Amino acid sequence: MNTIPNIVPIGIYLHNDEFSIDEETLQKVFSPVHIHFDYVYVAHLGKSLKTGMELQCSMSGALAEMGFVTAKGKGTAQQQFEEAVRHDLQDFAEERGIKIDRTPGEKHSHKEKPVYQQMKENEKKEKSLSKKELELAEREKVVELGEAPLLEKQKELDEQENEIDQKSKNAKQALQDAQTIQAENEKASKNLELEQNDLERDKSLFKTSSQKVDAYNQIWDEVERKNMSIDSEVSTFKNNRFEDFTSRFNKFVGNVKKIVTAITTELNWYKAAFKDFWHKTPRDFRNLADEMDRNKCEDFSDYNKKFYNGELDYQIHEKNQIHQQHIIRQKKINDAYEWNR
Repeated sequence: MNTIPNIVPIGIYLHNDEFSIDEETLQKVFSPVHIHFDYVYVAHLGKSLKTGMELQCSMSGALAEMGFVTAKGKGTAQQQFEEAVRHDLQDFAEERGIKIDRTPGEKHSHKEKPVYQQMKENEKKEKSLSKKELELAEREKVVELGEAPLLEKQKELDEQENEIDQKSKNAKQALQDAQTIQAENEKASKNLELEQNDLERDKSLFKTSSQKVDAYNQIWDEVERKNMSIDSEVSTFKNNRFEDFTSRFNKFVGNVKKIVTAITTELNWYKAAFKDFWHKTPRDFRNLADEMDRNKCEDFSDYNKKFYNGELDYQIHEKNQIHQQHIIRQKKINDAYEWNR
């Protein structure tokens, strides 16, 4: 890291378990072993920056301090930085006896995000058009052979596909509704937390929250275990045509709801976990590390899950205190009742 001092690593992860689903064969296609490198750009006031705080997160500032500046004929600062890091990695591998082919490959001009997205969308449309042309040719062949019943069956399947597309749109709307409901639930939860003086209500809140988290965890575990996605569910619905349509549709809607619930829950967890992340101080991170060690958390994901499950030591202590206060209060009520009798 001495050659790139303005890059501060946050996490380095080795991945050997990622895959995608081939659209034609529906088989898993595993990706090569690779590394995910999370880092933060660090720039300094007086070097690359003229105003603001002494230490700031700035990609252009950090690259400029390391000598990478956008210039005609050299490319952008980010492209220069990526090329330098690539050569450093090649040098590192060769020093350890690994042969590297440095033959320049075909160069591709950098495309802005909107242009790249449009290019990918055009490729997708071309592929879809070729598929439609193939389907049309097959239909013409069916007509030529005089197999009208098959053509009628194809028409029926097309109508079912249109219905599935409509259901998919409804599922997206259901996702938006679920997000709205989630936001309303969060607002209601905050209002309940403001009424901490009512111990009975606090006890009910902890119990309800625990049940919801357990339910969300069960749904998320199922989605992760089965590698469920909306695309895979749509594909399963389309391909499994020998099963009763109502049964297929009910399974499709039920699984989509689970996927939507899992996605919404995880997004809200990430949003809450990183809400104030960039404003944390060194002391905050040291306290966080101590708290993770104290609660035997393997990583931040484990810590975040325990936090939402109410399983951290201080959360358990608070719940025990509320429970104890509830017992004392209930005993006073019972004693007062017996005295009045």
